[in-house]
Amino acid sequence: ELESLLYLALGGVFSELNEEAAPQFRFGYRFETDSAAFGISGSLAPFPTTGGGGAGFDFEGLYFFDGQGASSIYVGSALGYQGYSYGEPAFTNLDSTVGNDDGTWSGAGFAVRPMVGWEFFRATSGRLFVQAEANLPTYMMERGSEEEWNPSFMFTIGGGFDVDPAVFVLGTLLNK
Repeated sequence: ELESLLYLALGGVFSELNEEAAPQFRFGYRFETDSAAFGISGSLAPFPTTGGGGAGFDFEGLYFFDGQGASSIYVGSALGYQGYSYGEPAFTNLDSTVGNDDGTWSGAGFAVRPMVGWEFFRATSGRLFVQAEANLPTYMMERGSEEEWNPSFMFTIGGGFDVDPAVFVLGTLLNK
């Protein structure tokens, strides 16, 4: 049986160049069978102390090890396009602000995200999951004349609910 899920997730992003853990918000829509899932997702990651942030769009695929179980560990991967920009935090006074303009790292391009997770309540219309992943960009971050590869690591907790695909089609037709 093919199920369609709309999901939201909240997590943290950790990378060497950013020097801070930042929140990450992910939203997506995917189709699941007993043993596999595929879908699309978008993400936003604001970096509060540097004033920067990031955004991305991915196509993802997952494989569930226990397709018949009420919960299952899964592995997967996503391929997408993303962009990030952040500075070096300056903690010289009580509020944190971006340092001088030449301290800003920025970059955009394609990235691969291998992931492992655990999805719960698979036999119901609502799902919860925990997921760990690596973000492996195919591009370099740039700051002035410097370039550096900046992989990041993410931990995400999320939930989704079963949505009939006809709701989206019907809603689109009725809004015309």
